[in-house]
Amino acid sequence: METKLEFRRNVWDFLPMDKNKYLCMVDLRRANLSNADLSDANLSNANLRGANLSNADLSNANLRGANLSGAYLSNANLRGANLSNADLSNANLRGANLSDADLSGAYLTKITLCDADLRRAKVPFRGKVVEISFRFID
Repeated sequence: METKLEFRRNVWDFLPMDKNKYLCMVDLRRANLSNADLSDANLSNANLRGANLSNADLSNANLRGANLSGAYLSNANLRGANLSNADLSNANLRGANLSDADLSGAYLTKITLCDADLRRAKVPFRGKVVEISFRFID
């Protein structure tokens, strides 16, 4: 069964709760969260396997231990996000902003990082990185 969630506006416009308290361990497999504002959200241990998070704002989000395998995170803003111990295997992070993000202990098998911004990120590079290119900006 496919989860069909589409957030065209700020996600919190639809939720009568504090985003920092209620999204840990949530199951959002294959959800369409493109362009969603999930900044500062607590998504620790959430299941986001195969979710579409393209262009989403996940800045300073807590994604510790989250399952993001096969997730589409192209052009997502993950600046300052905690992705420690997260499963990012087979994820597409093309053009994503991962500056200041913590990827320590994360599973990075077969990820795509073309044009991703990894400035000051904690990156252990465990696993096989399929594609990576860096664009230096002055």
